[in-house]
Amino acid sequence: MSEFGLKLHTRLKLSTQLVMTPQLQQAIKTLQMTHLELCQEIKQQTYENPCLEEVDAGQDELEALQNFVSSVWENQAGSRHQEFEPFSDEGPQYERYLSKAESLSEYLMWQVRNSAFSPLEVQIAESISGNLDDRGYLALKVESIAKERGVFVSQVERVLIQVQQLDPVGVASRTLQECLLNQLWSFEVKTTVVKRAIEIIDAFFSLFLKRDLLAICRKLGCEFLDAKSAFDLIVQLNPKPGRDFSKDVSDIVHIRPDVFIKKEYQGFRIQVNDSGLPRLKVSRVYLDVLARKGDKRDIEYIKDRIRQAIWFIKSIEQRHSTLFKVSNSILKLQRTFFEKGSKYLKPMVLRDVADDIEMHISTISRVTRGKYMETPFGVVELKYFFNTGTENQENALASRSIKERIRQLVAREDARCPLSDQKICDLLAEEQIEVARRTVAKYREQLQILSSSARRKKF
Repeated sequence: MSEFGLKLHTRLKLSTQLVMTPQLQQAIKTLQMTHLELCQEIKQQTYENPCLEEVDAGQDELEALQNFVSSVWENQAGSRHQEFEPFSDEGPQYERYLSKAESLSEYLMWQVRNSAFSPLEVQIAESISGNLDDRGYLALKVESIAKERGVFVSQVERVLIQVQQLDPVGVASRTLQECLLNQLWSFEVKTTVVKRAIEIIDAFFSLFLKRDLLAICRKLGCEFLDAKSAFDLIVQLNPKPGRDFSKDVSDIVHIRPDVFIKKEYQGFRIQVNDSGLPRLKVSRVYLDVLARKGDKRDIEYIKDRIRQAIWFIKSIEQRHSTLFKVSNSILKLQRTFFEKGSKYLKPMVLRDVADDIEMHISTISRVTRGKYMETPFGVVELKYFFNTGTENQENALASRSIKERIRQLVAREDARCPLSDQKICDLLAEEQIEVARRTVAKYREQLQILSSSARRKKF
């Protein structure tokens, strides 16, 4: 004890923190990539990181290299991962397909229609998603949307909260503060760091914008490092959720199937498409340098680059693993489609797959966005399998299947006496597909089929 009454002491503090690490950021980014985007990313990473290179060795040498990496880098690269069979040359001869880029509004409405929204809430969500700016922020007041739809403001507010929790989280926010809060609230585990980050944005947003950590510490009554951890979490959030979506939906993009499901004698086989994706490894040259003693700064630089290389390799493997699990779940839940065709597509929402493989619904949404699957009945987007439907006594037929049946009936009708909506409704009922006449009319309009009077040929 000094004359001033001060005493030095040590204190052990145990806390749990949730931080969006570089590994997690890389894994999320890679998971969202399509096949072509991943090809481009691999080229970019191998160009920027000298410790990352393509594999051109035999399997024996690869195993030896893996052992060498483990011995030099301890347990950094020693984990085992599921192996995927490469895309064989027996696949389709075409190499690319064309597709229109998806807008943010289209992506949101796809999630809305595959979630627990009522018909009225879907209409309100359409007004919300149709009035977003380039950042993904709501550019219209809720009072205006309520007046447009003829509903209460409270109803719009309730739907807005639900839309803001869709992917990308924070979309449809009205301010930067609300956008950041929505993303923080979306964390399933509310650790001390997350709770503190919410308090900073909610109560001390102006101080956060000024980056005044000392003032924030005084307001929170916490230590500087604790406030710094919360601050670091906040700055990793996405302030513009809509920036990754195409502004021009007329843009044509080239696509390749990300997954192949092939029917074989004993069942179905799933292949994650790795055609054109080189196998990657950590450069032996830099591992040799790391094994030797040298300049401290050079060693730290090499270590950092090797870490990045390993994270990228693991993120690709994790993308393949998740895509395989999701595709396998789709195959299991929609098996009649793969056996008999689109007529037997069943109603299925994102939650069904999420519960089946025990993943968060936002992960399923990310992995299915923009990715395509080649099936025995053609190439379809993974989103194709998620839809709401009309239930009957024997089967649950998807709305898309009903539309297809309506299209077939109209195509075979007598042009001099075309089928009315009520007649189509009666024919569907004979096939045990119970739908209302107004539903038939709605589906017919969505298929851009004219009314029976407009289809009738007089001569």
